[in-house]
Amino acid sequence: MPTPSTVAFVNHVGLVSGAEQSLLIVLANLDRTRYRPVLICPAGPLAERARALGVEVRAWCGTRLRRRLSAVPRLLRAALLLRPLLADADLIHANSLAAALAAEPWRGRRPLLWHVRDLRMADGPARAMARRADACLAISVAVAERLAALGAPPERVHLLPNALDAADFQPTRTRAVVRSELGLGDQTLVAIVVGQLVPWKGHDDLLAAWALALPRLGDGHLLVVGADLFGEHAGYVAQLRQRAAQPDLAGTVSWLGARQDVADLMAASDVLALPSHGEPFGRVLLEAAAVGLPVVATVPGGPADVVEPGRTGLLVPAGDVTALAEALAELLAMPERQRQAMGVAARARLERHFTACSQGERLIAVYGRLESGASP
Repeated sequence: MPTPSTVAFVNHVGLVSGAEQSLLIVLANLDRTRYRPVLICPAGPLAERARALGVEVRAWCGTRLRRRLSAVPRLLRAALLLRPLLADADLIHANSLAAALAAEPWRGRRPLLWHVRDLRMADGPARAMARRADACLAISVAVAERLAALGAPPERVHLLPNALDAADFQPTRTRAVVRSELGLGDQTLVAIVVGQLVPWKGHDDLLAAWALALPRLGDGHLLVVGADLFGEHAGYVAQLRQRAAQPDLAGTVSWLGARQDVADLMAASDVLALPSHGEPFGRVLLEAAAVGLPVVATVPGGPADVVEPGRTGLLVPAGDVTALAEALAELLAMPERQRQAMGVAARARLERHFTACSQGERLIAVYGRLESGASP
């Protein structure tokens, strides 16, 4: 049997947010008979979870891209420290723009893949990498269009949506138990939002929309799951909490922080809200589908690939608070059986289009073409 090719997966942070959760699914489902994964990342939860999957981990300082000149020395230092860690790699799979920029000087003749998980990227570095990477893996049509605008050769752009197997994201506690723990009644209409507390995620829009929707709901409650993971938006988080404390929202919003029981919380809710401005994909939409939860999400962006309007959820224009309020009120006010039917349709769509198996097959096809020297 041929020796598996070594794929060096490079990630710029050691914490686990959406991009890292998606990376872990790739690592877990990679065909180990053909490819040996090695993860290069800072110490932290990502490394621990990768080791639990049987993946070799190599410690690296990492670096985050900032729109400041002070970021340049950090990036250069990170790149220098990365070089020896890539020595035995046959392919380099960068999970972010920062990782791709750090790895690019040491690629040599080895293929470099840039897994593009963002829409909000600095034009200069992104444009350079879009033209230099041997393959760009776009997680949504919106991301592929952004790459085209940056000048990426069309033949190097590959659509590789995020994936999730429904069986791997299921609640472990009953809806009644979770609601009891949260102090919510059986008849309370519950919306949930899951994501980092950063401005582009649109939590301020959601709170404004929630205030408009509440009078139509009677007994309604909003669960906010997530945190300011990198501690960069303390002022924004304070503003959100102040808004939620105003009389029209007081007592109707719970701040749950970062949680490990998201499946339980989703299953105890009636609708998921994703109010982002420019969401590149929205893996929480797949998680909602896994537990049969209908959604309200914003466009333009990745949710257009995931949500089938009127069948698995509703799509509204980003930043349109009134439309967001109307959609939330519409879903929450409809009979429970209708919401359940939308949830069933969402799970069926997940199982048709976004499985880890189908993602793995697409990825291996790209790897194989790069290794053979054919046009990717």
